[in-house]
Amino acid sequence: MAINQITYEEYMKKIDELEKRYRSDEKGFPPGAKEKGLEICEKFRREVAEGGPENFEYWIDTLYGLPMHKPIKREE
Repeated sequence: MAINQITYEEYMKKIDELEKRYRSDEKGFPPGAKEKGLEICEKFRREVAEGGPENFEYWIDTLYGLPMHKPIKREE
């Protein structure tokens, strides 16, 4: 898997694109995949909103185009 770091804005744009695709009438998704995809998008949005966008790093899987986030480790 190859990943590249992206901005918060790019991350949110990708989440929007995925949600739009999952809500479309596009064929080829296995049963339940659209619902699961929408759940994951909602979970990602919630985690980032609760933790504060500035407290995460954002990445994109360049092979599949999937966004990822992880908390920034703060040294105390």
